[in-house]
Amino acid sequence: MRMLIYSLGILFILFSSNFGMLLTGFIIVGIAEGQILLLHGLLWAENAPKENRARHCGVAQVAWGLGAAVVCITR
Repeated sequence: MRMLIYSLGILFILFSSNFGMLLTGFIIVGIAEGQILLLHGLLWAENAPKENRARHCGVAQVAWGLGAAVVCITR
């Protein structure tokens, strides 16, 4: 369902004819992506081995942070 909402937002952005539609699309995509990322972290923590759970969650957080940093640096 979340991916369907994400896709709907992308379609809004692609076929926007004015600023209001573009802004609505970005808001929909942002909310859907936020929900997807939240679930990703929860699933990562739930499926990690019990003895290394904190390490796995920490690596995931660092990876998300580095990904954003790389995008900002390469622009």
